Amino acid sequence: MKIRNRIFPLCFFLFCLLGLSSCLNSKRIDKFVTKHYETTPPPKKVKPVENIIISSPLSIAGPQSVTTGKTYNWLPLIVYIEFHYAMTCTLNPEHAITVYSNSIHKYAAKKLSKNLGNKQLKLSIEKIPQQFQVLDEGHMIFIGLAVAWDKITIGSIDKTLEVRYQLLENGVEISSGTLSESMPDYMVRVKPTVKQQDIAEYFSNYEKNITILSQRMADQLERELQLVNQ
Repeated sequence: MKIRNRIFPLCFFLFCLLGLSSCLNSKRIDKFVTKHYETTPPPKKVKPVENIIISSPLSIAGPQSVTTGKTYNWLPLIVYIEFHYAMTCTLNPEHAITVYSNSIHKYAAKKLSKNLGNKQLKLSIEKIPQQFQVLDEGHMIFIGLAVAWDKITIGSIDKTLEVRYQLLENGVEISSGTLSESMPDYMVRVKPTVKQQDIAEYFSNYEKNITILSQRMADQLERELQLVNQ
């Protein structure tokens, strides 16, 4: 009888887990991402400043996103069961690169150009935040009756923006280095499961953060140009 009492909550929880995976899976997340890009106008590329060249070795070939899922932290006890189911979505970096480039060129038109003069600035985007995670933390207590609940969040797990810069004068390098910024933590709380508007809310904050990081880097570049010009 005791064995049956232990098996029942475990089977019930597995049933809940299978039900969850059927409505919260990688294909569904990729579908939401694709629809977001289809329904949200992409940022228009602003007119670049002639002596600022922005490039990136990051590949922009392939789909808008690739999502994979994994269950971990599985904790089956007698009266309590816990699991964490995480899906990691890797975004095509093209969109974020455009947001970064636009921010730099807009800033350059206002401030950087004054200190840049006839020099040429080359920027290479080595890393850019392009991964987020959908995390479901599930719990169940069994004391006579089974009570189950979960907490679902969407948040960035890849937060580093890293850019190499090279400053040239008459084709000769006069300064170079690497700039790095990190996105702040931000979570979208989801109820009861992931919807299109949840993905849209995440992307809205994601693009704002890319813009903020770009502006911080532009400030660093301006200070570097001021030092070079002294």
